[in-house]
Amino acid sequence: MKVYLTRTKAVTVADYPAASKAVRAFIEKGDLGAGCGSSLEAFTGGNIVDGKGKMIAHVSYNGRVWPGTEWKPGLKPLFG
Repeated sequence: MKVYLTRTKAVTVADYPAASKAVRAFIEKGDLGAGCGSSLEAFTGGNIVDGKGKMIAHVSYNGRVWPGTEWKPGLKPLFG
């Protein structure tokens, strides 16, 4: 599977914990904000795709991994 760190840059990861770690490291290294009124550049990545390129989950700014393409009330994280 791969996790996108930006809209176009992805890295291969073994599992959801590795995806979370990669995203949080990218955010911290780049000093990226959540995009909610922050003066920092907004984080735009976090999508996790399978080997066929289908989006299966996403990593939120806080490092939690959620099923599907977007967070919805009542969802339980897959990791974090």
